Amino acid sequence: MMNVLIFLLSFTSIPDNADKDYQLVGKREYKYDENGLRSHKISFDSENQLEKMVQYFYDEHGNKIKTEKYNATHELIAVYKYQFNGKNQKINSSKTDYLKNKETGKLYFYDDTGKNSKTEYYFKNALLKTVEYAFNEFGHQVEYSAYNAKGEQSSLFYTENKYDKTGKLLKKFKRGVAGKLVKLNHYIYNKESQIIESFSYYYTGKRGNSKRTYQYDTEGRKTGFFKYIAIETKH
Repeated sequence: MMNVLIFLLSFTSIPDNADKDYQLVGKREYKYDENGLRSHKISFDSENQLEKMVQYFYDEHGNKIKTEKYNATHELIAVYKYQFNGKNQKINSSKTDYLKNKETGKLYFYDDTGKNSKTEYYFKNALLKTVEYAFNEFGHQVEYSAYNAKGEQSSLFYTENKYDKTGKLLKKFKRGVAGKLVKLNHYIYNKESQIIESFSYYYTGKRGNSKRTYQYDTEGRKTGFFKYIAIETKH
């Protein structure tokens, strides 16, 4: 925990919000271990006050095998555990939520190309829902289908990605069964091909539009981001 406290002291100050369309809501900071693996995520609110901390643990292959989440007073509030097969594919995970006194789990399945094609969600060893993914010839996800425990389809979404001529993802569209746009993600890059801004636009539900601005260290690793919400929802 001492490493986390030292890291908090090095936190960069919250910037002035110069964008009149967005309001700052918080900051995320990342820390890395001696192997270059992300070891911590620290969350602050818009007033630079600590909200929560997350610590990551890895096996000898670099697979993330455990995540511990703490609140602002350093109390453990949740633990996630992950298991991998011989191909370093995540095959199951569990979450112990100490606040809700609840434990849930997931099973992951893969197609012949190694892509996660199905995920099953469990609570007390009982199946809650199943999500299946479909991909196009380029390996991009194009469909998301969710089914309840009885195998009845509960939701269906279609996804479409737009890339620039160098292969960088510019826009990600999520549509409902009638083709109605549900969500749009838009990404902006710097000359090093690093994402420096991302925008999320929501066309259904009550969730407001948001944006993030990202920072990187001299080794090209993402060190964190500032998160904003739209003051007025605009499409």
